Amino acid sequence: MLALIAGLALFHDPLHVQGNRLMEDGVDVHLRGAVAPGLESSEEGKNLYRTCRVLLEDWHANCVELPISQDRWLGKVAGQKNRGDDYKHEVDDIVNLLSRRKQYLIIQLAWSDAGAWGKNLAPHSAPDQNSLDFWKNLAHRYKGVEHVMFHLYGPSNVPLDIWQNGGDVEEGAFHYKSPGLQKLMAGIRSVGAKNVILVSPTDVLSPGAPSLSDSLGYCTVISVGPAHSGPDQCIVQDVSASAPLTPGISNWIAETMLPGVDSSLISDWAYTPTPWGQSVKDAMAR
Repeated sequence: MLALIAGLALFHDPLHVQGNRLMEDGVDVHLRGAVAPGLESSEEGKNLYRTCRVLLEDWHANCVELPISQDRWLGKVAGQKNRGDDYKHEVDDIVNLLSRRKQYLIIQLAWSDAGAWGKNLAPHSAPDQNSLDFWKNLAHRYKGVEHVMFHLYGPSNVPLDIWQNGGDVEEGAFHYKSPGLQKLMAGIRSVGAKNVILVSPTDVLSPGAPSLSDSLGYCTVISVGPAHSGPDQCIVQDVSASAPLTPGISNWIAETMLPGVDSSLISDWAYTPTPWGQSVKDAMAR
């Protein structure tokens, strides 16, 4: 009997989506965290490591969302050295910080290039063909780190069939092909990564949004800001089941740990909470 109990103690059920629940080791996981920006727009995020520590230690968050750039990750930006290795090490530091504490990290592809490496760096309407190379590369690097989740892309503004299956995207002066989120997800799985995949809420909340297929499931985490519903209104959903959205576990990521922007949680780099930030900090402590 003692041997059996010891064996059971070694069993580990990794982070996954089950129905509309995010689960690990048979219990619900409630994500409550914030966005730590900077690496999407520069090679070095300002105070990024410290921001993550403040979120974990002082604000009692259990999750950080890290927006990054596909071009910087793969060393495609003019003047970048070491083929993006320095940039990757910046992300590695955050991965290691949260992994040591058994907390959760969401890596979001926030800036792409409209199909032209090293150019047009910005948050575009949809991922481009280069986004597939990015996700396969990043997923291979972190495929053994189960607390790292992959947010495929920021909110898009394209027809739902292109959102799912890809196609031509016209975005002002930019014209490029998007692979669609289904191919991005397939690319991640093709390198053996079983990490939970996240999809932007504006995508899955759109009327008639298609269901992406994935044998392991994936979910949506709602981003909240001062103009959004309060944190406790948020949900997680398994979109692989063609079911309407239903209230589930409270999973939310608040925007944003950067002073001076409309949705800022902090008013300075001493991490003084704004009124909005104080409400988020209080919610994390509950």
